[in-house]
Amino acid sequence: MAKHGSPGQLALFEASQTRRRRRRYVPTYDHYSAEALRHTNEVLDQLLAQRQGLKPFEGRCTGCGKVISSKAPNCGRRTCLAVYPKWSRDQRRVTAEALREYGGLLLLTDVTLPGTPEQERHRRKVAIPWGAERRGEAKALYKANRRFKLRMRWLKRKAYNDARSVLRKTGYEFDRLPPVLVGNLEVQKRGALHAHMALPYTTPLEMTFSRAFIDAMKRWAPLCGLGYVQGWKAAERSKVYGHEKAIGYLTKYLTGKHPPEFLQTISGPVLTVSRSLTKRTGVTMVALRKARRLWSAREGRCPMPDWSPAEFAAVAKVLDRRAASTRAP
Repeated sequence: MAKHGSPGQLALFEASQTRRRRRRYVPTYDHYSAEALRHTNEVLDQLLAQRQGLKPFEGRCTGCGKVISSKAPNCGRRTCLAVYPKWSRDQRRVTAEALREYGGLLLLTDVTLPGTPEQERHRRKVAIPWGAERRGEAKALYKANRRFKLRMRWLKRKAYNDARSVLRKTGYEFDRLPPVLVGNLEVQKRGALHAHMALPYTTPLEMTFSRAFIDAMKRWAPLCGLGYVQGWKAAERSKVYGHEKAIGYLTKYLTGKHPPEFLQTISGPVLTVSRSLTKRTGVTMVALRKARRLWSAREGRCPMPDWSPAEFAAVAKVLDRRAASTRAP
């Protein structure tokens, strides 16, 4: 009797030891045509919509539950919890890039709605009456907030005209007036809107313009239904900032500490940036959205967009301005 197994059994044993482990099967769909894939996606969308009680090709936003297209990632409203973080990040970047492009000193001032009747007794316009919990009455606040942006537009136009007149009388030579660099809206605890404005304050021309601009606003604000305007003397003592510090001050309400509910009381843009600065930086809300599309195309997550060469170059410039990171813009 042989001491070991037969040669055939030994060969099978050695072959089993040296054989590689079989890889796990991974299905591929390259053999499906584009038409077949599209048809499959349409059937899946119809089944999903039918299960959720929606029409075909409809879905729901992950942040607020609003009915949207099944191809859309979210509803796109800035008050939605799924949209607000990205929207606020874009707003902060637009402000930051514009102020860094300016790179000088800024003078910050505030414009509010009228206060209590006791504080506004000497003014011509009626103040906002107080309600419960130190908040203005709902009806009066609603009317005042709806008219606030229109009154601010009228006030700034008057202030620009008066500042131009002051600069001409003092003998300054200029082609264009220095602009209001950044303006934003914020809601006070009483529920009333107030505006922050960043004025240039570096050169003698800009200092003279900012002082005349603020003096004109203090003179015209009571005549158009607005309240307190911080003067340039008080602002010089506490609110002459560099551009980096001003970025955090002007966008503090866009951080995670402030919920997006405050946007429901504001219609239209919340933050405005000088057109001369955005023209130099090229960073706008639209450009940032297109930059995310271009980043996804470069990463191979979607096809390359069909833009003109000039538009493609502008969006690529915005995308390349940000620091290198693995995170999407």
